[in-house]
Amino acid sequence: MIKRIELENFQGHKKSALSFHPGINVIIGQSNQGKSSIMRAFRWVRWNRPVGTGHIVSHWALDAKGNQKVPTSVALSLGEDATISRVRDKDTNAYSVPGLPPFSAVKTEVPQEVADLLNLEDVNLQRQMDAPFLLSASPGDVALFFNKIIRLDIIDEVLTLAERNKRRAKEDVTNGEKRVSLYEEQAKAYTWIGKAEKAIEQLERVEDRVLLGEQAIEALAGQLEALARVSATLSSYTWLDKAQGIVKKLEVQQAKLEANEEEQAAIVSLLSRIAIQEKTKAQYDGIEKAYPIVAKIDGMKAEYKALTKEVKDLEELIDDLQGFAGKVATLTVTITGLEGQLPAFCPLCGKPYKEESCF
Repeated sequence: MIKRIELENFQGHKKSALSFHPGINVIIGQSNQGKSSIMRAFRWVRWNRPVGTGHIVSHWALDAKGNQKVPTSVALSLGEDATISRVRDKDTNAYSVPGLPPFSAVKTEVPQEVADLLNLEDVNLQRQMDAPFLLSASPGDVALFFNKIIRLDIIDEVLTLAERNKRRAKEDVTNGEKRVSLYEEQAKAYTWIGKAEKAIEQLERVEDRVLLGEQAIEALAGQLEALARVSATLSSYTWLDKAQGIVKKLEVQQAKLEANEEEQAAIVSLLSRIAIQEKTKAQYDGIEKAYPIVAKIDGMKAEYKALTKEVKDLEELIDDLQGFAGKVATLTVTITGLEGQLPAFCPLCGKPYKEESCF
């Protein structure tokens, strides 16, 4: 039950308050005293009517340019600590409900929480110029009003809603049947899709086989290129046969050198003795018998130097030939591996690789 209303800067009310008693309340007074404004205040809070600010803001709440400078508010008291208020100024248009955050007024809609708390309908308010309550209404309107009071109108609403849903469902079924018939008719034009799907599957399998064949050809081409490069490389090593002969000769010379190790040891011993003789030579410069010995020593020195140089050259040549032999062995292994990877028949001419082919 609404027990009190307070208006501030609302039409002709700068700051007014009015208390109500249980039952029917009548507001009386002279003209232009604000009776209708109180009724408008109820409607402004409950139904957001009138919309806007042009009909509710007091003229003293506006500045010279017509802009609102102080807020307009209406508060409805429902009892102790239960007051619903609405405030409107240039920046705010909101409802205040106890225990809830502020609600913003959106267009013509009123927050459902406000409507539920007020529990106020058109029948609760009668304006000055309205016809006598129910006396001027038609029998049908009177029946509707009492049905609404005892909630018999719910039956009419449910029946109306059921009939509306029935019509919509029937229309949906009819439209669905028409669409199904149309789709079935259109589907007849696509009977070739099954055959097309099988053809596509076969085509995909063929494409897979072609792709595998192309990959195999690419791999074989790579192997053939590698074989051609190896063949070209081998053709640049024609000197290997001569080198092998030189290696054999060197091996013979090395064997001879190894056989002459004792002779070299003897030479080293002789050189040691020569060194000793050279130390004592100065003591025998005047002796003619020493000349032949000295000449022999000098000859042996020259022979030793020549042998030493020849041995060094042979050792360097052996190292080079051993390196070439390692490279030849590596190339031989590579060629053997590549030949093992090749198919038995040439993919271009069809002849065996070991016979005369296009390669």
